[in-house]
Amino acid sequence: MFASFDQSSAQLSISGISAFSTLGSDTSILSVLGLDGQSVSNSLVTGVSMGLVASVQLSTQRGNGGSDTYLGSQGIDLFEIDDDDFSVDGKGGYDAVVASTTATHTQVDVADSSLTWKGDMQTDKSVSLTDIEQAQITATTDATLIDASSATVDVILDAADTNAELKGSSGINEYRINVVGRSDTDIVNVTVSDSATSNDVVFYGGGETFNIDNFDYASITGTNYSFVTETGGDLTIDSNISIVGQSIKFEAGGTITVKADVNTDDADTAGSIGFYARHIVVEDGVSISAKGQTLQQSGDIDLIATDSRNKIKGLGFYNYDNVSASITIGAATIEGRDINIIAFAETNPDSPVNYGGDSLESDELSIKDFKAELENFALFFGYSRSKVDTTVTIDESAVIKGDDVVIESRSIARVKSEPLAILFSVAIGSIRSDANVEMHGTVIAEGDVLISSKVENYMKVAAEPWYGFKALLQCRSRHP
Repeated sequence: MFASFDQSSAQLSISGISAFSTLGSDTSILSVLGLDGQSVSNSLVTGVSMGLVASVQLSTQRGNGGSDTYLGSQGIDLFEIDDDDFSVDGKGGYDAVVASTTATHTQVDVADSSLTWKGDMQTDKSVSLTDIEQAQITATTDATLIDASSATVDVILDAADTNAELKGSSGINEYRINVVGRSDTDIVNVTVSDSATSNDVVFYGGGETFNIDNFDYASITGTNYSFVTETGGDLTIDSNISIVGQSIKFEAGGTITVKADVNTDDADTAGSIGFYARHIVVEDGVSISAKGQTLQQSGDIDLIATDSRNKIKGLGFYNYDNVSASITIGAATIEGRDINIIAFAETNPDSPVNYGGDSLESDELSIKDFKAELENFALFFGYSRSKVDTTVTIDESAVIKGDDVVIESRSIARVKSEPLAILFSVAIGSIRSDANVEMHGTVIAEGDVLISSKVENYMKVAAEPWYGFKALLQCRSRHP
């Protein structure tokens, strides 16, 4: 038997076989794979997984150091290229190229159809691009310029620890500056297009305490942009912030704690304010204000707590996902235009990226006793558990004032347990999901107010050996 996959058409071709079928009565997967299930009997192939399509249609491609040509799939592709490569064709999907300046070619120009490397006393080098939606370019030592001003594609331009100048496109732009080790004279010139879809100027590496002085490391030409401070851990705001009419965002991988006022008020049009983390705490006495001349000229305020990390511990088909997101607002005042206070968490066992995680523990004796056996016989036994918690808590002395106000807690739990086995198979699935909103404060709104909690549970548990005895199946699902 011979199998091949055509990335350009996203079709799987298999020769040298006499039959195809699927487990159960649903044969739609054969159509997805481009196979004709009507012309063959059901005696040879069983159990084709949708994971095959997902893995092929989400690819990362790297060259071998020569002059390479890249051909993408119909899905989402990432191409890591250099200045010696020839061409990249992304085909369908949202595709991105990743590149950097070099020691000899210190400038990179981004266009919709090409990347061009330039350097003093050097011959230009170019890679042609087709069906590419995003370019991610990083400056290396002695870099001078990354210029996407002639492009419409989305770009991520990273000055890293250099002073390379950054010029954005007319699409979605992210300009990145590493603040670690910079002196007062290490300034990055950033030129934004005011007609671009969006412009985020991101300052990263600044530690766990917010320092507004980090914004001085960028000299920005243009007016349509947001300041963004980013950290992979926790972030604390412990001194008052006032940026007249300018939008600002705070992004953290852990917890954002707001202990001081954040203000973007303007006599004309105020800036928007956003907090994005797994957990957000706004302490008593804090004021978050984005007031303009009128309500419609005020800025939006977002407090978005999210967690969608997939946590896998154990071997084989032993999977445990435990995620949570929370927002806690004390006796604080929040005033702007549209205000979104949303805690959202989900698990997805089909995601190709899994990291982190806690050890599997449970108060259920049967699961505890079975844990070691699951690891020892992971090919035959499948255990998948998903725990999702989201909470929004607002103090009785809190005041939230705006146009449209959304306060929401939402949990999505997914479990998939499908062990591969011969003769005998056991599959166990367990779900626990909670979504809680405790709203004790005051909401003053000129528009709509939505306060809600939502829980969604999805479970797929199948214990079907390739051949042999019927499987033992145990399922457990719980939600409020």
